[in-house]
Amino acid sequence: MAGNADNIILGPATILLNGLDIGFTKSGVEVTLEREYIDVQADQAIGTVRKGRKLEKLMVKTSMLEVNLERLRIAWDQPASNYATSYFYLGYDVSCAVNTHQITIIGSGPNCGTRTFYLYKAISILGSAYKMSRETEVELPVEFECLKDPTKNNKFGWILDT
Repeated sequence: MAGNADNIILGPATILLNGLDIGFTKSGVEVTLEREYIDVQADQAIGTVRKGRKLEKLMVKTSMLEVNLERLRIAWDQPASNYATSYFYLGYDVSCAVNTHQITIIGSGPNCGTRTFYLYKAISILGSAYKMSRETEVELPVEFECLKDPTKNNKFGWILDT
């Protein structure tokens, strides 16, 4: 079996949130497509005769090292109205409000190229801890769940290799 070493991808990624670089991250960025299926079973067969897809979820995870107030606000899914230049208020009073973000991930691609993920809408869903310690830097884990966009054929986004 022959392989092509140029197709092996290695290297960090830059993450843009609403067009702005989130800065240094730790442990990379992880994009996961989760799927759930239902089993279709018929009386005439012992076992599953078909699988039907019932759910798709696209998740993006990373840990931010540059934890300024704006990034902390986004990670904790606080409204923009709670934020000012040097502070932000904690707490949500409106249960129906959701902060959506566009995510762009730019990293290495095959053949020394670039692979870019463009994700239309995402919300921060992880209740992450802000830990201060003299042994390690402040690291803020963040996880986004991407939403399908009905105005774009119910897609999460797209991937481009250049």
